Amino acid sequence: MVKVVKELSQTHILRIAKKHFLAFGYVGARMQAIADEAEVNKALLHYYYKNKEQLFKKVFDGEAEKMLASAEQIAEKNIPILDKLRLLIENDIIHLEKNPEMPMFIMREMARDPSLIDKLDSGERGKRVLQQISREILSAQKKGIIRKDIAVQ
Repeated sequence: MVKVVKELSQTHILRIAKKHFLAFGYVGARMQAIADEAEVNKALLHYYYKNKEQLFKKVFDGEAEKMLASAEQIAEKNIPILDKLRLLIENDIIHLEKNPEMPMFIMREMARDPSLIDKLDSGERGKRVLQQISREILSAQKKGIIRKDIAVQ
């Protein structure tokens, strides 16, 4: 029972923290405001997430993981590269429709801390997915399936 309550509290805190980080960015978000809206005391917030940096990383990693998990599934499919690219684009559109503030959030935070991508728990996994898709694009270019002048896009 205690474990369930703890998981619900952490999930609730993460949902509120995401809202604050998306709205105000890392710099503008305040731990006290997150605790107040989550209706927990600041000590509990710090118990679960030692500091704002750890809470931010948990939120950022969680959002990256959502996008990466579906992209990885698509990348692993044994289908033609054009179909994969179409599915990847559709996947991104669906994610952006659900989270329209995400592109600005990512750009703002990457401008604030360019090394952020390397700090992600899923960073290496993301690089592998990108490399796999890139290899398939290059192969498709060599076969004339994808024009070389637009493959970068």
